[in-house]
Amino acid sequence: MGTPLPSLNQEPFEFSFSHDSLTSSEVRVVLSARRKFVIDRAIYVNDAGLAEDAANFFAISLAIKEPGGAFVQSHLFSTETGEGGTIAAATPTTVPKVGVATGSALSQVRLSYTESGTATLPTGRLQVEGRYL
Repeated sequence: MGTPLPSLNQEPFEFSFSHDSLTSSEVRVVLSARRKFVIDRAIYVNDAGLAEDAANFFAISLAIKEPGGAFVQSHLFSTETGEGGTIAAATPTTVPKVGVATGSALSQVRLSYTESGTATLPTGRLQVEGRYL
């Protein structure tokens, strides 16, 4: 059997978020959901890239804050040695583990960049694709 067709009432959405060069952690609300949704894919592009490092790295993640305060965390990528690895310059990186990110109506999607050590994350952009259910 093939892949099931999506329901006719599903509505695709797409958004992107650009950031300047970061030298500290940052959190932003990037979506306030109108109804239940699924995030299918995320692609990150960094202008200059960032080499993996054991002590000085950035972790990028999406967190879905459900109404009532519960969080569903979806780790996206880390440049910590042994985790995600190096981010290549100006090369689209498909972020792993995003397909499990599902939220309900009135959820907020928060994008966070978490610094460890003295890393600098050059300017970049995250594009997110999903669908309302």
